[in-house]
Amino acid sequence: MKSMSIALAAFLLVAAMGGAYALWFESLDTNITANTGELDWEFMNNSIYTSDPCTDDLGNNITWPDKNAFPPDYETVIAPEGKDVGCTALEPVDTDSDGDFDTLNIDIYNAYPYYATEVDFRVRNTGTIPLKIWRIVVTLDNGTNYTFTELNPDEVEHEGLYLDLNNDGNPDVIMLWGDNFGVQLETGDTADISLRIIVLQTAPQGEDLHFTISLDAVQWNEYEQVMGGD
Repeated sequence: MKSMSIALAAFLLVAAMGGAYALWFESLDTNITANTGELDWEFMNNSIYTSDPCTDDLGNNITWPDKNAFPPDYETVIAPEGKDVGCTALEPVDTDSDGDFDTLNIDIYNAYPYYATEVDFRVRNTGTIPLKIWRIVVTLDNGTNYTFTELNPDEVEHEGLYLDLNNDGNPDVIMLWGDNFGVQLETGDTADISLRIIVLQTAPQGEDLHFTISLDAVQWNEYEQVMGGD
């Protein structure tokens, strides 16, 4: 009787293993489609302005009076009447050929010490994922990058960032930024950003000043992480 019980138990164990073996190798075919979101943004071409343009809407050369406010730490220097020959040219560029302007070329011509200009533009979320503007990247001709984030609000709003545009060891301009870092933009939403540029005494004479600006943005739920949060 005992031997029959052992034999029955062994049979059941083998049967169970056989069933598990069969199930383990049973195949299941399914069709799955996963659509990922797109993180993308642009400088809106019809919303890029400077207070001191080189041409009007018809392409005619013009000069405008320099009406920008200077930082509180600087002595206000007004160019003599009729001598405001400097101007600023802006050109949006689509560097990756995706149909969105992702870079802004800035050229300052005939600048002189304490020449100031303001640049305003609008950023639009052209992707499918809500995003937040992480930082602004300023790129010089020699490849050097400077960044602005909301982690340095005093630098952005008050003190400004000094830029050595010709790599001679002396700052040529000071740049001050407006806000909207960290603002969440849903698909199609826009945010206005502005900057001020002031030419310093140490800028080279007789040279045109050039640099580019671009944006780094992240999806909305990663912003705290890139900013150093948990």
